[in-house]
Formats: sequence, C-alpha cells, structure tokens
Amino acid sequence: MYPLPPQSLPQMLSVDKVIPVIQGIIADREAIRESVVSKVTPETATFGNVIQPWLDEENMNQGAETLIDMYRYAGPNKAIRDAAEEATRLMSESHAKLMRRHDLYLLVKAVADRDDSPNEECRKAVKDMLREYTNVGYGKLSSQQIERLLNARQTISQLCQEFNQNLREKTKGLWFTPDELDGVPVQEIEHRMPVGRNEVYIDLGNRADRLLVQRFAHSSATRKRLYLENEQKLWENVPLFKKVLVVRDENARLLGYKSHAEFKLQDRVAASPESVDEMLGAMRQKVLPLGKRAMEKLKTIKKTHLGSHLPPEEDEILPWDYFYYMRLLEEETQVDHEVVAEYFPLQNTVLKMLGLFASFLQLKFVSIPPEALTGSTWHEDVKGWSVWDERPEHKGEFIGYLFSDILYRDGKYKGNQNVNLQASYIKPDGSRVLPATILMCNFSPSAVTGCALLKHSEVVTLFHAFSELGHGIHDLLSRTLHTRYHAWRVPVEFGEALSTMLENWCWDKTTLHAMSCHYTTAGPDFLNQWKAQNPQTSPPAERIPDKLLDRLIGERYLNRALQILKQTADSIFDMTIHNPASHDELVQLDETELYNVLYEELTLRRNPEPSTWGPAHCHFGHLMSGYDAGYFAYLSAQVFAADFYETAFAANPSCQNTWDRYRRVILEAGGSRDESKIMEEFLGHLPTPNALVRSLGLQ
Repeated sequence: MYPLPPQSLPQMLSVDKVIPVIQGIIADREAIRESVVSKVTPETATFGNVIQPWLDEENMNQGAETLIDMYRYAGPNKAIRDAAEEATRLMSESHAKLMRRHDLYLLVKAVADRDDSPNEECRKAVKDMLREYTNVGYGKLSSQQIERLLNARQTISQLCQEFNQNLREKTKGLWFTPDELDGVPVQEIEHRMPVGRNEVYIDLGNRADRLLVQRFAHSSATRKRLYLENEQKLWENVPLFKKVLVVRDENARLLGYKSHAEFKLQDRVAASPESVDEMLGAMRQKVLPLGKRAMEKLKTIKKTHLGSHLPPEEDEILPWDYFYYMRLLEEETQVDHEVVAEYFPLQNTVLKMLGLFASFLQLKFVSIPPEALTGSTWHEDVKGWSVWDERPEHKGEFIGYLFSDILYRDGKYKGNQNVNLQASYIKPDGSRVLPATILMCNFSPSAVTGCALLKHSEVVTLFHAFSELGHGIHDLLSRTLHTRYHAWRVPVEFGEALSTMLENWCWDKTTLHAMSCHYTTAGPDFLNQWKAQNPQTSPPAERIPDKLLDRLIGERYLNRALQILKQTADSIFDMTIHNPASHDELVQLDETELYNVLYEELTLRRNPEPSTWGPAHCHFGHLMSGYDAGYFAYLSAQVFAADFYETAFAANPSCQNTWDRYRRVILEAGGSRDESKIMEEFLGHLPTPNALVRSLGLQ
C-alpha cells in the first residue's frame, strides 16, 4: 500500500473566480517588479536581488495560471472557456506593460553583464529574460518604436486568440441520408440518426466523424461533398491569419531580422532558415519518389475497384478518394483495421500504456477513487492517478499526479495534447512542489460496440500523446529548479522528438500483444452484445492473434512516405509564409493558393477543381499557437527520434539501464540545459539524419 500523497490534488476554480485569480497573479507580478526597482539599481543588481524574486513569483503562481489556461481547452461550459480567454488577454496585456519598463530592462542587462548566476539553469533564465527585452527592441530601437512593436504584439495575441476560438467553436456539420452513407457500418449510422429524422449529422469538427465517411462511404459524391465542405469552413479565419503574418513580419524587420522565421529560430535547435530549408528540400527530394510509388498502388486499387466505370478525369487519387482506397489497400494486405481496433479498447489501452511506462521507468500508477477527485476535476469523464517512484533507491517517493481527459465532447479542444496543470519547482525553503499533468484527447465511442476503440493509428497517436505520456511522462519526471524550464518547455523539435521516439513501441510485437485485450472481456454487456451481433460464432481470442499482428507490423511503412510528405508540405508552407524575400512579397501572397498548391504537389492528392479550394491553412491551428516558423520541428523530431531509438533502444527496447539513463539525462533536465549538449551526452554524438533514412528504407 502507498501512503496518501504528500501534496494535495489541484483544486478547480468556479467561473466567477477565474478573473479575480488572474488579476491577483498580475498584481503579484507587478508588485514584485516594483519592489525590485525601488531597492536595486543597475550598479547593485545581482541575480539574487533581481532575477530570483521574479522566478519565485512565477513558480508560486504558475499552478493557478496553468489551470486557467487548461479551461481554454477543456472547460466544461462556454462561460468558463470565455472567462479563461479573457484571463489570457489580461495576462498578455500585463506582460506587454512590463515589457514597456526600461528600468526593468536595465536591471536585467546589469545582471547579465555581472554574470553571477549560481548554476546553468539560472544563467539560462537571465539570458532568456534579457532576450525578452531585446526582442522588443531595447538596445536597438527608440522608445516610440518599442511602443509600436509592443502594441503590435498585443494585436497578434488577440488575433491568435480569435483564430483559435473560431477553430474550436465555429465548425459546423452536414446531414446525409442513409443511402448517401452506404458502406458506413449500419450501427454507426443508427447511432447518429436523431429520433424522427431519416438523416445523419456528421460533425466536421470531429475527425472521427469525417474519417468514418471518408473511409467507408462507397459514394464518391458523398465523400467529395464532405471533403469540399470541410475545406470551405472557417473563411472568417482568413483575414485573421493574414493580419498575423503581416504584423509578425513587420515586427521582425523592425528589430533588424530579415524575417519572422529568422527571429523565431533564436528559440530552436535549428541554426537558420537556410538550414531548415535545406532539410525540407532533402526530405522532399528523397521521399517524393517513395510517395509516388505508394500512390501508384492506390491508383491500381481504384482502377480495379471501379473498372470500366472510372471516368478519364478521375484516373488519379482525388483528395476525397485517399482514405477510402487506403482502407481497401489495407484490406488487400489482409489487415482489417476495424478488427484490430477491437483489441484496443481505449480505457484498457491507457491502463496498459501506464503499465508499460511504469515498467520501463520504474514507476507505480495508483488510481484515485472518483470520490477523492471531487473538486479536483473539470468534467465527469476525467480520471486520475497518483504516481510513485519504484526505483530501489527511491522506492515510495511521490512523483506527481496524472489525469486523463480522453473522450470527445462539444466545445473541447479537438486535437490530442498534453496539458500541464502544475509544473515542478524548488520552493525557497528547499522543498519541491511536484507536478500534475493531463493527457487530453478526443476519442469517440463506437456505435457498433458501445465502447471507444482505437485503430492502430490512434494507438500510435496515444503513444505520442503519452509523451503528450513522453510529454506527460516528461512532465511527471522533470526536476528543474524553476517552472519556466519544467518538462517540455524546450525547443519544439527536441520536445517532439521524445514523443516521436515512443511510437517505435507501437510496432513492437511483444509490446502490442501485451497491450491488446478484446473489448468483449471488458464486461458481460459487451460480450452479450457481440454474441447478438455474431450468432453461431465462437467468442474472439482475448489477445490479438499473432497472424493479424504480423500483418499489421508488416504494414508499418505502407503509407509512411505519404505521411512524411504531408508534414513536409505543411513545413514548407510555414517557412514560406514566415520567411518571405520582402514584406511586399508577403503582402501580395495568396496563402490559400500557396497551401493548396503545396499540399497537392507533395501529398499527390490533386483536386481537379481548383475553384473549390478552401482556406485549409486556416484549420492549421499550430501556426497560431506557438509553432509559427517551427512546424518543421515534427520532421526534425523524427531525425532526432530515429537516432535516439537506433543508438540507445533498438538492441534492447526494455533495457532498464538505458531507460534509467534516459530518465536522468533527458527527462529530468527539462529545458534547463542546452538541448544539443543533452543529446550529445545521451547519444555520444550529435543526431544525424542517417538513422531516419535507414528506417525509411532509403539506403
């Protein structure tokens, strides 16, 4: 038995408390700055009397601040989500106000010049704080120019908020008749059909709904209608997107950078826009031939499927064909992904993943009873665990809290992510505040089974999300001095590499077999329902059969090249719009046309009717949520992850010594050290693309 955790569960806020709490944090922050200014001059400024009080305040208030930020993504009702958005706006205004303080800049500059920080993490804090001020023009611009730039930054923040709020809340749906959905499992149709209406509503904001139609509907016209309607959504985001690009570019050029991309790469592992472009060009050159070969297979499937009924103008894989014929190709390889999904019921798979990481990292996850979570969760779907150390020398030490919020609901963030609820840090008395983290996904129960089932691609997503439990595990195991460097607060490509590496275990036969469990074993109701749907058939095996598993693993690279090409298209778009040759070129740029041209060229799914192109780039929330001039990180992360896996784990994926070193060198360091040095220490060399190239069969 484990004792009660020494740290209380996080406590939720009611909607009427959100704004007062954020106003209190703002007041604390501003008061501490005022206190420092009143007591310290540039001549007497030290790390201890300037930077340390600011870091202490960040640490103390970070839990409430991140809780409010979480409500933006998963608040149980619109009122609290709106309050959290308003709180974010107030915090942004306060930050802009503090950035206007020339006296604060002079103190930080004096500390940087004195260089008396007690350790590497503290030196990094001074460097980053100084860069915050130089990034708004101190030491470069006049006071009038600084004011202009700060106002522009505030404009960008407000526009990004509006963009993402539209993305979450202004997506509509479509009605289809059962005939139009011929091919979609009958139970899925019945599940979505309101009483008294002979039509089915497909929510365009729900990827599972869209894929259901795209994968199964026999009618090309139905798939086309869904695709085009989805492409045409969110036109209201087009002017917001353009305005953000223009203002970002103006700000970067005002500061003396040639583009927003050059400005942003200060915070990345990548050295320059040119180095990123070189990497993307290499990916395009090496992977496009593989993508074309994969697409030829799909074209053959389509021709066989339609025969003489194939119109000449459709002798390609059209955008609304891709998922349908990919499913038929999967069936040709004798992998029935619907059957595979039956062996990965969502809740059981999460528990098995916890067990897997518990084994690798010597942890213990203890389920928290629902009654003990009262007041500490934001929705009835949320589950929680206390996490404990199992390493012999640390056995029984409390690690932190993990929460899961993994089912779809209206108004919730539509993607999969890790959300930090409390970062770890050292208090002034030397004790440590331990972390709390959330695995947040959007999976829907199957109408056929009544149980949320994961296709293998979603198992991969969940593994990735688990470093969203690798970001979540990173969150739990990071042990930095200050919250600003906790866990995944690192350059994007480094943080994503830790998630991406974990996907390798999704293709390991031993791991998948151990994780599998047919959903009918979850309870007698599921088994009875299955028997009613499959009369005179023996119950399925409890674990996924070896033959099905072998076929699944053999399919690993079936569409990997096409997936990488999609990421390459998104990354090239991101770098193109954020690294124009001139500001005038950006002003004249048609982002909708650019995105569609790149997408069709690199994904090889060509819409024969360009007049129907929609603003698909305005569904691309990453570029308004911190990944601007950084989406290439997902490809860089694959380079780093492939080297991590090949160098350290491939020979023995469960080696305890390797996992322990990974925990100490990579995870515990968070963002407190130079990431290139961390990777070199762990690997014995700096990462190269060679391992990724080998994994794709390109050598």
